[in-house]
Amino acid sequence: MRKIKNFSIFALSNFIYSFSQWVILILVLKFIGIESMGLYSLGLAISAPVVLITSYGSNVLLITDNKYSFSNYFYSKISTQSIIYILILVFLCVAYLNDLYSFLIVSMVIFLKFTNSLIDLYFIKLISEKKHTAISMYKFSISFFYLIFNVFCIIILNSLVISILLTILINFIIIIFFVLKHVTNMRLSAKELKNLIILGAPISFTLFLSSLNTNIPKYGLEIFTNSFYVGVFTSLLFFYSVGNQVFFSINSFILPFVRDSLDNSNKIKILFKKIMFVPILFLLPFLLIFLFWGDEIIILIFNEDLLEYKTEMIAIILSSVLIYYSILFDIFINIYKKYKFNSISQLISAITVLLCSLFLISSWGISGAVVSFIVYCILLFVLKFIRSYLLIYRRI
Repeated sequence: MRKIKNFSIFALSNFIYSFSQWVILILVLKFIGIESMGLYSLGLAISAPVVLITSYGSNVLLITDNKYSFSNYFYSKISTQSIIYILILVFLCVAYLNDLYSFLIVSMVIFLKFTNSLIDLYFIKLISEKKHTAISMYKFSISFFYLIFNVFCIIILNSLVISILLTILINFIIIIFFVLKHVTNMRLSAKELKNLIILGAPISFTLFLSSLNTNIPKYGLEIFTNSFYVGVFTSLLFFYSVGNQVFFSINSFILPFVRDSLDNSNKIKILFKKIMFVPILFLLPFLLIFLFWGDEIIILIFNEDLLEYKTEMIAIILSSVLIYYSILFDIFINIYKKYKFNSISQLISAITVLLCSLFLISSWGISGAVVSFIVYCILLFVLKFIRSYLLIYRRI
């Protein structure tokens, strides 16, 4: 009963933490404009793969392998992200040579997500120590401050630039008070960095590819259409992303306990069977609500312009359940340390999404992006289901 209570609080805090990020996007959409939201989303789409490939597998290795300390991950992340950020700024200067506003928004959002990733690294450390309650309290507090500052800046001041600047400032305060005090080793040798990259590369590369699967269509929309449609597609992914956080919470919460039961094959098989029902139980009530009150929900959260994309939104919601399964299947793939398989499966799906985006978005626009997303969901589910089943029942 205590585990259920802790998980409920943990899952709720993750949901609110994720939802607060989406509330900011919705505020930008409603009070500043969908094109600005598209620029904000583009910054997220550029930063997400970088954040993940510089994680060095910390989301898994900090929990399943204590070979490297928190400080190793922290300093390796901050050093490599700094170099990459400078290169991105050079590229953005060329891309937005005559558009200062677009350059500011995209570059600031990327920096914001880099600071967020340092805070998330600290949360992974706490997960490895099974301090889920502490994480919940931190996430509730951070979400509250994010919302207060962004509501004031976006609605009252009508300034997205000030909003992002204040959010970055909040992140710096959090990093100073909650993260740096846990960094005990102030040096990171080249040898340690090399070993860490080798160990974590398959996991971080997998996460990088996973991020590309949803962000490649955004790049395609920016190239073949404009930032407006990037904003539309981002809005369509709203419910998928919120659900993603819920299932990543389930994954993060369960993983340390499954690790301790690795030698008990019966427990693993029972968990696999239970997992097969969880995403469906999540989807059915939500889908029923959306089918009956979908128009009202879209107008309330977004605006009337998104009503013409209701069919696309339902298609994405239905497809999302396959990704939720894939997230839960990662529990088994990670505890058996089959990291290379995850990399291969994500590489296959990323190449498929890239090809779909190139051929479909140029002709169909937003509909092509939605089809690319659906193909990604189906392909990844099939690959991970087969691999998880073979691991659990045949130990292959």
